[in-house]
Amino acid sequence: MNQETQIMLAKPESGKVLLNDKERADLEREFTREHQQVVQGLTNIHKHFHRASDLLVELHHGTVEGQWENVLKRLNISRATAFRYLAAARELKQIPASVKAAVESVGLDLTSAPVRQKVLEVQEGTKEPDLIAELVGEEYLHQRKRRKGSHPAPPRPAASPKEKVRQLLFSILEKAYRDSNENLEEALKRFDSIIDEVRETFVSEHQRSSRPKKVQI
Repeated sequence: MNQETQIMLAKPESGKVLLNDKERADLEREFTREHQQVVQGLTNIHKHFHRASDLLVELHHGTVEGQWENVLKRLNISRATAFRYLAAARELKQIPASVKAAVESVGLDLTSAPVRQKVLEVQEGTKEPDLIAELVGEEYLHQRKRRKGSHPAPPRPAASPKEKVRQLLFSILEKAYRDSNENLEEALKRFDSIIDEVRETFVSEHQRSSRPKKVQI
């Protein structure tokens, strides 16, 4: 069982009291508000991200086993998104508030998993907030310099007609997937229906245009 599955299926901790319907509904509404703030990319994204992560952890711990998928459907988020929030909450709890403030003050984004993991790594060697922020910041500055100094990638060859069609069909399937709330089976059915409709329309138009026109005398 991988790490994601373990987190998702974890039973409530000892002593945890399961949420009643009203408590769960209130938490779900509050989480949805915070999650939307994250999605919209407001300037105070860090505060909303941290709060949304904490709310989802509380929901997860207070949900009876087997009902988590229903919670995610009501929140309209995927398992992958939920996992990112839960993982972030776990990592953020290991970072003191003073370190968070120091790291964010130098422009580093703690909503980024690599940044959080680097902070946790540096924390093992020092507990000084400003020094942690400096060391993590230097690491990312070096990475940016290495990327700028690397040779530019060669230009990609122009896509063939077949590849353009493939890309277009892929984008249609991707949209069908998103519109079906990331339900793959439903997305594939919708995609097949679109293809069938296009094929039938094309054949009908082709047959009509191929008919000989009557000569008027």
